[in-house]
Amino acid sequence: RGGHLLPNGHTDSEYGNNARPTTPLSVTSSPASPSPSPVPSLTKRPEREREREKSKESGAGGDDEQKDRERKRQREREKERERQEQDRLAPVAREVSSQCLQALFSICKISKPRQEQAVLAGIIPTLKGELDRNSKMKQFAIEMCFEFPHTSRAAREILFREGGIQILVRCLREPFWQAQALSALAYWLSLGTEQERVEAELFSRSRSGEEGRTGTALMRHVVTIFERSPNSTYQKAAQAVLDMVKASPEMSRQLCVNHDFMAALVKRIRTELMEAHHPKVTREHDGAVKRRSRKAPETHVRGISLRVLMNLCYSNQRHVHMLVKKHGLDSLLKSIAASDAKYVILAEIAKNLLHAFVAWGVVKDWQAGAAAGGARQRAQSL
Repeated sequence: RGGHLLPNGHTDSEYGNNARPTTPLSVTSSPASPSPSPVPSLTKRPEREREREKSKESGAGGDDEQKDRERKRQREREKERERQEQDRLAPVAREVSSQCLQALFSICKISKPRQEQAVLAGIIPTLKGELDRNSKMKQFAIEMCFEFPHTSRAAREILFREGGIQILVRCLREPFWQAQALSALAYWLSLGTEQERVEAELFSRSRSGEEGRTGTALMRHVVTIFERSPNSTYQKAAQAVLDMVKASPEMSRQLCVNHDFMAALVKRIRTELMEAHHPKVTREHDGAVKRRSRKAPETHVRGISLRVLMNLCYSNQRHVHMLVKKHGLDSLLKSIAASDAKYVILAEIAKNLLHAFVAWGVVKDWQAGAAAGGARQRAQSL
């Protein structure tokens, strides 16, 4: 009937054009096609590729290290050129710096406001550098440091922060600067608002050692002044120490309990007293140059030493008994009280101090044997 024969024996015309049998057709399966190969993962790449990548990375790292080494060599070459240039210009720079420092010293010498401006502008580190290098400008730097404590509180604040106390104490090593350094410290100690921190800076030390034996650098220098200084430099230095004792109770206490200082002070007074009664020996020892104006300065110097002793005793009454017992102050003062008429002021100081000893109960009445002691002393001096 014109239809196509189907596998079940019927034709498609029997079902209509669009009809299909409900029974599934058995289709012979075609041979299996080969499946595509899987993409290799990154963790399972061939060893050759990994080695190739490693070689690339190592090559890049080597290039960076080489560049770093080249930059480092370049910086070293630049620094070397800078050092050579500085060495070439160093004499010129030092000369210019010296001229500037001398000009600054001349500008600030007689003007306190200019000194304050110099401190506020930052001159202290420059002066410290001159002192550390021990340059020829050292004397100008030292003298400027002596003047700065007298300027203003703001200048003293900067000077204290930059180590001004240590600078002044260091200047005590040289006899030429001792009097000026002690005078600057005495003025600084006389300022009530700043006295406490200056004392703390001056007398801060470790607690190891015997009290009175181990002291600060200031104490050691003061002891050396009273032990070895000649009369020409001792007079001004002793006057500055006297001003410090009057201004600072802590300074007075430190000197009073310092056995080395008290021994040097008493020995100095005894030596001066002996020289006063034996002038010929002193003239031969001092030389012909000092023979002309010897008597008047020595009287003044002896008065300063005795005034230092008097102020120490009055400021530290609880230590007086120990001082009298250890250093023999009663016999020393009796000798001065019985001295000749030309030492009236010194004799009066000694008498007043002996009266104070009697009032404090340190010694008994000394006036009974004073006349006999004075006669015996004058007889021995003949």
